[in-house]
Amino acid sequence: MRRAWAWWVAWVDRTEDRRPLTWVRTLVPIAVLGDLVGMLRHDAVDAVLYPASLGGIGPKPANWYLFDGHWWGGPLMWIVMVITLPLAAAGVATRWMLALGLVAYAQMGHLFTPGDRAIDRLLRTVMIVLICSAVTDQRPPERIRAWASDLVRWLLVMVYVSAGIAKIGVLDHWLYASPPELYTILADPMAGNLDPVWWGDHPVIFWIGGWGTMIAELSAPVVLVRRWAPYWALLAAPIHLGIALTMDLGMFSYGMLALYPVLLAPWVEQASDAWERWRRR
Repeated sequence: MRRAWAWWVAWVDRTEDRRPLTWVRTLVPIAVLGDLVGMLRHDAVDAVLYPASLGGIGPKPANWYLFDGHWWGGPLMWIVMVITLPLAAAGVATRWMLALGLVAYAQMGHLFTPGDRAIDRLLRTVMIVLICSAVTDQRPPERIRAWASDLVRWLLVMVYVSAGIAKIGVLDHWLYASPPELYTILADPMAGNLDPVWWGDHPVIFWIGGWGTMIAELSAPVVLVRRWAPYWALLAAPIHLGIALTMDLGMFSYGMLALYPVLLAPWVEQASDAWERWRRR
């Protein structure tokens, strides 16, 4: 038992370069901010920030919502996020800005429950990890405890593997059904941007995409091995880029890719070193 405990202490006490997690600390607030700006672009501010009783389209807010019955609650949370998230991304009072933004982010989810997606919950969890990590110190050390990036990798593994397991239940739809499930999703009239008529004549592309998606999701545990993670990221990142190009799902793809610096850590460190050498010259 003592040996196991010593191994555990050594494991959580090991350090790593802070730069990959610093990129995550910067990109996550930017991704969430993009969703807030998207509300303006889609003219959805009134619909989202007010409950149905005050002219919005959402149901009654969840019990954890602190401003039920007050019209200014939603706009206030939106303003708090718009102020704090850019400051957190820029490294200004990072821990405090992330904490304030996180509280407002959670309240927004309680206010408009239909819009509180899995990606929102994932990013809020990551924000908690970042707040507890030394990467949000005012002057973070060059090397920080590696437990924070370990947790981010574990979160990604759980997300991808659970998605892959869910697809096993409808395996034929993803691998050889006609029309392919991937085509049905990407050509959805509510969120997809593909021409369903033209793309309907090319099912092979979607069968290949379905196979690739399942392989990437079910092989996600390889990211727990640091030297293999960058190569897996090269397989999975095109999935999110494709979703971003073919569907209108808000910041889903960008929120997921915001976590990829911890997967690409060896390459991020090499690129950062090369940039520093070039800047000094």
